[in-house]
Amino acid sequence: MDTVSTSINMEKKAISYAYSKGWIDKDIELTDIVTVGEFTNIIKKIQRFSSYTDEDIYAGLNNIPSNNSPLTRELLAKVLVKVFKLPGVYPKDIKDLSQISNWAVEAVGLMLEEGYMAAEDGFFNPKGHITYAELLQVIFNSYPLKVAWDKLTGEGGFSMWHNMSNHALILDPDPHESPGDGVLYKQIGDIRGLMIVIDFDDARGEDNTGGNGNYALNGVDCLINAEDYYHFLYPDAAKFFHTISYGKVNFKMDLLKDPDTPTGAFRMGKSLYDNYAFDRGGDVIKYLKDEVMIKRVQEVLASSKEYDKSYDILYVVAVENAKGISYGPMDLHGEYANAITSRSSFKALVRIGLDSYVKWKYKAMIHETTHALNIVDFYISSFSGPGGGQEDPITGKRDIFPYCGDFDYMGNIAAQGPDLFAWNKWRLGWIEDNQVDIINHKGTSTHILTPIEVEGGTKMVVIPGDIKGVAFIIEYRQRFGVDADTLLYPGILMYKIDCNVPSLHGPLVTVNLYPDLKGKGSLRDALNASTLGKASGIWEYYDEAAGVKVSIEDPSDERPESCKIKVEYNNKSNSVSPTLYHAKFINPSTIEFKTSHDLRGVSKDKIILTKDGKPVTGVAINQVLPRSMRISFDEENFKTRKDMESRVELTIDQFSFYGRSNTCQVSL
Repeated sequence: MDTVSTSINMEKKAISYAYSKGWIDKDIELTDIVTVGEFTNIIKKIQRFSSYTDEDIYAGLNNIPSNNSPLTRELLAKVLVKVFKLPGVYPKDIKDLSQISNWAVEAVGLMLEEGYMAAEDGFFNPKGHITYAELLQVIFNSYPLKVAWDKLTGEGGFSMWHNMSNHALILDPDPHESPGDGVLYKQIGDIRGLMIVIDFDDARGEDNTGGNGNYALNGVDCLINAEDYYHFLYPDAAKFFHTISYGKVNFKMDLLKDPDTPTGAFRMGKSLYDNYAFDRGGDVIKYLKDEVMIKRVQEVLASSKEYDKSYDILYVVAVENAKGISYGPMDLHGEYANAITSRSSFKALVRIGLDSYVKWKYKAMIHETTHALNIVDFYISSFSGPGGGQEDPITGKRDIFPYCGDFDYMGNIAAQGPDLFAWNKWRLGWIEDNQVDIINHKGTSTHILTPIEVEGGTKMVVIPGDIKGVAFIIEYRQRFGVDADTLLYPGILMYKIDCNVPSLHGPLVTVNLYPDLKGKGSLRDALNASTLGKASGIWEYYDEAAGVKVSIEDPSDERPESCKIKVEYNNKSNSVSPTLYHAKFINPSTIEFKTSHDLRGVSKDKIILTKDGKPVTGVAINQVLPRSMRISFDEENFKTRKDMESRVELTIDQFSFYGRSNTCQVSL
């Protein structure tokens, strides 16, 4: 058998993966010789959403056998190199090189160099035939996702990749075959929610006066009854999930009402402002343990068979005038939900508080529910503590969206481009593996991307970096779906992910096409406009650190339904080291410095700050802009001016696509 590894487990993995993907039927005899026609059908299944048309598979090749003829080894190599967009390499030390067709020489070279196929005793046997078992092994060896799988998995305990955490809500409980190690689940199916509305003696639902633009069922700007809250939050959220998942997620919700209260809300046993009110950083758990509320919820549940079913998420909705419930965080476990309901099926609890009524509306429910699907936040609460964000040194305004601006509602809930990044949709199983073009080798390739807002077509290009869990990603945004009315700059959107970076610290950073913010009022404005195409008037971008150049060569290639791009990859990952300069103390606990590159996404553990060769304690990132940074640290490190005049040195370790920076001296 033509495999690099003769491991029986490898053979089984290749065959099992092919079965799971539907590339072949299970009644196929694996020892049978594959015909050209049968191979063509397999390639069509693999490339179901490919940029290539069926006719392109054999375009430009001479003397191709008929469909009923056996598939040859050289034709297999040529077609896989073509459909997987692999670069050709001239073969070395092949004794039967003269027998290889001219059109297949470099394809054979690549397959041999990468170990995807083998030559026995120096003979490739280009006209030799292939069994199904051999074919599946070669396809699996060279399949881009399989090659990239380990690279796309972070090394730490936190990972943004496919594998869902043990406590996350899993919609499809059946594990799917992955091309590597680990269990793959897809978030396809029903989200089953139960909603309760709560009020307080000092914030009763019937006393609400509204005024926030939240309309009740009777059309008045004032939510009163439990049904008003249900219809304010749920229907639009359900429609949103159905749209962004291409119909793969059904969000279902039951409303549990207290029949003995005038509004159907469950009255808490203690007052809000003397007992339960909180701001960010406060106690968001205490009010969930109100004994009177819990007892009544359990009584109502027990009295009705309508609710005698399994639920995934409990939604605890505080009334609009309960302003002491200042915001609505969620719990990614079922402990409190199951305690309130005396059930065991709940996997998460979502709170709805004041911020939903004055700012986020129904999208707060979507944002928090998506956490239950194991998608992280892309904003910052701050770099060094809860709340606030980073302050712009010019305007004094605070920005909590320096990573991805107004793309993806897991960053800014009210984003102008709220649809999830294609990376998130792929992780959730809403985008299929064969809708993703993966580039593992240097070279030039073309790709036709369709908008991520609509179903079908190739959705993204993924270029894994040299550090595990790091990738450069390209997708296409247009004014469709949930982006239809608000997207400011349609076009090609690019970003970098780092699976080793936790939530709120920059695991995803969009490319900034305006590094000096020229013509843009803020970093956020620059990020929102950073798409290639007609909207921005920018047609190409080169990322020096990633070694990736993306271009739209002809403006006519950008259409509402698709965009053709050229990607040039020189595999220069981590060969670019940022330069730090003009580092100086702002005060005894803060240093500001300039950077040669946009270092958004660097985490504080990559900051190396020393005083006379010894580590400075308490280092945190205070601010990061495209060409400058501020870091803070414990004041005890530099108590006097003499301390600050000592040998203070700053370095940023290798991260994402960047190599280690220079060591910069810090001055007063």
